Amino acid sequence: MIARSWKVWTTVELAEQVAPYLERTGVGRARDTAGNQGAILMRRPAADGTVEFWLLTFWESEEAIRAFAGDDVGRAVLYPEDEAHFTRAAAEVDHFAVVTEG
Repeated sequence: MIARSWKVWTTVELAEQVAPYLERTGVGRARDTAGNQGAILMRRPAADGTVEFWLLTFWESEEAIRAFAGDDVGRAVLYPEDEAHFTRAAAEVDHFAVVTEG
């Protein structure tokens, strides 16, 4: 299994809107992609006064990630509406081989 990691930041005022927005866009699309093994969305206050969201999605193969993300699997999947919800979004993602789970 492969874990795909992506981070985004928003204002305190917009923070309550971010999780539902991500569910409608990237998280929902990831979950609907064949080979997706689940997703976890976490949040915390950031040191700069913003709110950080960290999305982990889990995939059975690089081919499944490619079906979601396109040929450049290292780039984040971004949407035109993101700018209205985020103050900053990572343009790149990280991938990790899952060693243990449960």
